Amino acid sequence: MLVYLEMLEKNHWILQLKLLKGAFSAGHSYNSLKLALSKPGITVYSLPKPPPLQPGDNVVIGIGLASKPDFGANLPEFSLSVMQDCLVDFIVTNDEAINIIECPAFY
Repeated sequence: MLVYLEMLEKNHWILQLKLLKGAFSAGHSYNSLKLALSKPGITVYSLPKPPPLQPGDNVVIGIGLASKPDFGANLPEFSLSVMQDCLVDFIVTNDEAINIIECPAFY
């Protein structure tokens, strides 16, 4: 669990485990979880009460004190012509169709 927790924090992954979501919702930070889980006999099922958050403590986005990012902030206003332009740009730059045709699993 410690390795997953470290990778979660390092790579800014989206948290999927309900047990850890519960721990963050209860007030734990990455640091307090890592400290608690490194102690003998402590598991995610038997976590102690979380300590007060310290400056610099990281919490999961959307849980605790952090705020959710606005993923739609930089999106253009929707229109059919803008969508067509975006699709053309994607098709031209991605070259996915060629990769699929050349893939042995395609045959």
